Amino acid sequence: MGSGSAPDIRLDGLAKSFTDNEVLRSVSLNIPAGQSTVLIGPSASGKSVLLKCLVGLMQVDSGSMRYGDLELSGMSTDEWSDFQGRIGMLFQQNALFDSLRIWENIAFRLINHEGVSRSEARDRAVKRMASVGLGEEMADLYPVELSGGMQKRVGVARAMVGNPELLILDDPTAGLDPILTNTILSLIERETSGKGTTVLVVTGDMKAARSRFDNVAMLFDGEIKWSGKRDDVPEADNLYLDQMINSRATGPIKMRLAARG
Repeated sequence: MGSGSAPDIRLDGLAKSFTDNEVLRSVSLNIPAGQSTVLIGPSASGKSVLLKCLVGLMQVDSGSMRYGDLELSGMSTDEWSDFQGRIGMLFQQNALFDSLRIWENIAFRLINHEGVSRSEARDRAVKRMASVGLGEEMADLYPVELSGGMQKRVGVARAMVGNPELLILDDPTAGLDPILTNTILSLIERETSGKGTTVLVVTGDMKAARSRFDNVAMLFDGEIKWSGKRDDVPEADNLYLDQMINSRATGPIKMRLAARG
């Protein structure tokens, strides 16, 4: 699957609610092709919901999502299925298949959607495992036999194995130690610099957000409060971004405390 000619992604006025909970109110954002964009924001700000809308797992209530000339909102099931074949995605909770071996999880799309033979798919899965620090001896294990951090790495390997033109990663370094975190971030950087893949990452790692991605977007209260180049962040006059990127306790973002009964 080629990734060198992926177009920009343009979101305009996206809205998504669940009953009376308005998660996305008016999200507008440009995600440049062939670059890495990091999406930051406090917990429960709608970051994962936005990703799921973008890949067709949730339907937006209104607004436009354009992938080059392709309008994603309102596509048919078959059209979404075709588009999803161009995407590699890591879910926040990994979403591994419990009944499949590790290599089968990684190679699932290769076998079931690209018609790759099982022997070739296993070889490609094992190579991807090595890139995220997992040895071949783990290939025939099941997800339940791995730690949470190892399962996260399997999810990253599965997202990248088909050389997708669009890579969407929901918290790819959560639960990983600093060495493995750096390994995963370097792997993401190689995907953009070496293959021209368009990458959208959600992370709570503000050190990485400040230093490892081309672009930064700040989501809060259902809207993009700031977006721009990473190098513009230090000079940005935006209280939301400043509080989030510098992990300040005080500012316009207030912590939502759950009521105790």
